[in-house]
Amino acid sequence: MAGVRQFAAGPLRPKRANFQNYVDEVAVLAQTDSTTRLSALTAYDLAAGDKAWEAFRRNGEFDKADNGVALLSTPGEKRCGSAVALKTTLRPGEKKTLRFMLAWYYPELKVDRRSDPPEFYWAGGSDYGRYFHNFFSGLSSLVRYGACERERLCAQTVEWQRPVLESTLPDWYKFKLINSGYVIYTNMILNKKGDVTVNEGGMGGLAGTMDQRISSHPFYQKFFTQLDRSEMMIFADAQQTRGNITHFIGHYYFGMGTVGGRIPTEEGWMIDNTGGWIIQLAKDYEQTGDMEYLRRYAGRVYNGMEFLRSLMPEGLEIPIGGTTYDDFHHPPVYSYGATIYLATLKAARVVAAAMGDEVRVKTYEEQYARTQKELIRMLWNGRFFAYGCEKDGSGRRDDLLFTGQLGGQFVSRYCGWGDVVPMPMTRASVVSQFKISLSKTPDYYANKVWDIGRGHGIDNRGSQCWPFYLESYTAYAAMQAGYYDDALEIMRHIQLVNLRRGWSWCQNLWNPAELTYMTAPVVWFSTDVLAGAGLNVPAQELRLAPVVKGREKVVMPLYYPGFWARLTVDPARRKIKLQITKTFGERQITLSRIVSEHYGVPAEERKIIPIAPFTIREGAELDLSAHYKEIVQTPTERAVLPDAESVPFLTVDTAAATGR
Repeated sequence: MAGVRQFAAGPLRPKRANFQNYVDEVAVLAQTDSTTRLSALTAYDLAAGDKAWEAFRRNGEFDKADNGVALLSTPGEKRCGSAVALKTTLRPGEKKTLRFMLAWYYPELKVDRRSDPPEFYWAGGSDYGRYFHNFFSGLSSLVRYGACERERLCAQTVEWQRPVLESTLPDWYKFKLINSGYVIYTNMILNKKGDVTVNEGGMGGLAGTMDQRISSHPFYQKFFTQLDRSEMMIFADAQQTRGNITHFIGHYYFGMGTVGGRIPTEEGWMIDNTGGWIIQLAKDYEQTGDMEYLRRYAGRVYNGMEFLRSLMPEGLEIPIGGTTYDDFHHPPVYSYGATIYLATLKAARVVAAAMGDEVRVKTYEEQYARTQKELIRMLWNGRFFAYGCEKDGSGRRDDLLFTGQLGGQFVSRYCGWGDVVPMPMTRASVVSQFKISLSKTPDYYANKVWDIGRGHGIDNRGSQCWPFYLESYTAYAAMQAGYYDDALEIMRHIQLVNLRRGWSWCQNLWNPAELTYMTAPVVWFSTDVLAGAGLNVPAQELRLAPVVKGREKVVMPLYYPGFWARLTVDPARRKIKLQITKTFGERQITLSRIVSEHYGVPAEERKIIPIAPFTIREGAELDLSAHYKEIVQTPTERAVLPDAESVPFLTVDTAAATGR
């Protein structure tokens, strides 16, 4: 590799330590051989680039005259650039690959705690380096690594994408799924110690963001389980004295939390911060079987549950407080907070049962029954859950439709913990959302809060839509309720809204914008949702109920922390097979039963299919064709969104839905 290196004349030192990238070396390089000739434009004024590139336009090479040398461009001064070119000859029909490399490096920002002034750094314990500082000391070693490891890096990048690309899923879906993982390199911070946290994006540097993590975590947890746990552990170790899990655990321009240490963003909390952390911990345990990890933090779970219980006013069985939907006023009793709490009770029960704590198991079960009854009594209006009401049940806002009302229902069913909202009510709620708001909005890109009387959304300016939650809490909940085609259309149109503006991957929480927001990987729920899939390692259970339309063979990828698999369904031959394509770690995973929960059907009507013990190992194949009819599901509900006016509302009587 040869070319041009720009560099800073001396060390760059910020006025205050933070996590910005203070780049002090940049190289523009090309790979040369005997058939190529390299020329370089070492430095040129970007404002006068037309003249600098004249020779290249004329003969494909830069002028060999000395162009002078410029250091890294400095804001406010002349902006300089560099360029390299390769010239070669091709015979007719010949193909040749020319390789270029852009590389940059920034040195570790070290804090001298003996001599640096206290205001220069945050004394909470985290370092300001990056993980690569453990391996590379400068640009030369970095470039050497990139050149020597190029083929391996390419192969391992393609490896996780190939199962998606080779599936039979639509091309728009493949594009959306793969590219939604972009935030792992735009928003994630991995410091020298190995602490991980994720910048929310558009929040002035605040990082962690547990409420958003409920929807954003599947990509990290499936592919980078240890990195995912690092952030979870920082949250756990920073649990506050009341038992609450905080909203954030760091700040990009101030300092980051560390495992076993403090965080610079203490005391801030919302109901779904604590609930989301408990849900993710229980889900991780079931998908990995890692009892040591669960045992380490079970006490934190119990403390968190006590905190949530403390938020219930006397005579009310629903916690009261802020949630992630905190940019728009809502009454105290709130459907999102209540359903997330129901899912949290399910998760806490998983933890208590694993720890053998039967007293807490019973406590959480009894609390669940009381809270579910209270939610339905206070907020169910026959067609959907009202936006909210006062603590005594007065002032119920039936005039406002809210797309977050099924948040806990989606999460609980996805994790395999059953329905927290009776299925008839879930279906009615979905149909109401489709008829009242989504079908009235271009691209189904509906506001989260919709004024039914005025017939339009009333979100705050700049907060027209929360697309990530529209995907998880409306689209995926709708698919679980049986509305397969509508769910896919919502997913597709969320992508189209951004593509039309030229933002292939960037999606903002508040409206379409060029902002790398942390929750984009919400799409990674869908590999499980489309296959009706889930995993419970301690129970030796694989949930499986793939959605299949037509007679064509269907191939779907499945990803879990311990293995990847390919699910193949052949409707014409009534065959269904699961092939294990890759395994991770030393823990042995065995499956002894398949659980099939068909969409639109109450979870308690699931089919449990015992199978001969099947050990997960690379290349192994599980033939489930004998149970084809029990496992494979065909969508039964016709699409609502294309012709919503012709579809009637569903009205559900409380007593009929709950069996009371």
